[in-house]
Amino acid sequence: MDIYVLNTSFEKIGVIDYCASIIWTKKYCDLGDFELYLPATSDALEILKDGNLVMREDDPESLMVIQDISLSTDAENGNYITVSGPSIESYIRKRIVWQQTNLNGLLTDGVTTLLNQNLIAPTMASRKISNFIIGTYCSCDVVITKQLTGDNLFDAIKDLLNTYQLGFDVLFDGEKLIFNIYEGLDRSYDQNLNPHVIFSPEFDNILSSSYKASSENYKNVAMVAGEGEGIDRKTYVTGNVSDVARNEIYVDARDISSNTGSGTLTPTQYDDLLNERGKTALAETLITEEFEGEIEPRTNYVYGQDYFLGDIVTIQNEYGIAMTVRITAITEAWDENGYSCIPTFSNI
Repeated sequence: MDIYVLNTSFEKIGVIDYCASIIWTKKYCDLGDFELYLPATSDALEILKDGNLVMREDDPESLMVIQDISLSTDAENGNYITVSGPSIESYIRKRIVWQQTNLNGLLTDGVTTLLNQNLIAPTMASRKISNFIIGTYCSCDVVITKQLTGDNLFDAIKDLLNTYQLGFDVLFDGEKLIFNIYEGLDRSYDQNLNPHVIFSPEFDNILSSSYKASSENYKNVAMVAGEGEGIDRKTYVTGNVSDVARNEIYVDARDISSNTGSGTLTPTQYDDLLNERGKTALAETLITEEFEGEIEPRTNYVYGQDYFLGDIVTIQNEYGIAMTVRITAITEAWDENGYSCIPTFSNI
């Protein structure tokens, strides 16, 4: 497979026509990453520079950013270059929420506000990232109340979308970087409630799997502490669970201010902000159940045709453990053994 190398102006400056191995991971609501392992040549070293971009010939919308480069020499086995880095979504990580920003409305409108103010059309021209635009959003009627100051822009957007199980990506159309919000389809059951896309040894479409469950970090009640000092500090409790089932977490939200610059929030409005911070914190402390499996890529389901990143599917192992899960990552790899596809499944 050919790998094209682009400069920071998105111009193709070279092509890598052979790699001993390629690992390419995309994630639903997080940064993806890549690794190329190839014979060392002067031409390859000339174009594989920090900050340049790589693109697969079969997936020209997906860009990765070169961040780490290593060269190993071996008289017996030859000289090799290893190149790796994050997906193009990492460009968002280059910015912070520059000033206090109050979001009160649709979740998708809030994300647009954050991107426009800090990356697409900021008041400080030097903060703008060229060629970055808003693309398409899935339908979403979630309303949020949130205040942000100084947060990393990528983390802020990721936390907002992850709380409501939405995904995002940045696609390249040949000229522009296009930010999209999407939601995977539920392919776990068909209209007759029969498993639709199921990975199981019974169907000979899963080569190996690992299952891991943990409640170690599980919390279901958040005590959110806002502005003020001592016993006068404003607090809000998110969650309503009692007795031994109650697992508490403390959330320091002193950065949330009742003074918005254009007025003072009412107590109810301020409580809404604290509650939203609590929900975000609890979304990061769920009981985790994770399946990881290597899929047989040449059987009944084909990635990119029958299922996609972010979709909900059914997975079952030989011990009868079955789950309806979301595909939160896809790792594709090519090496001397051929092609492999390894999805990561997370509980929903």
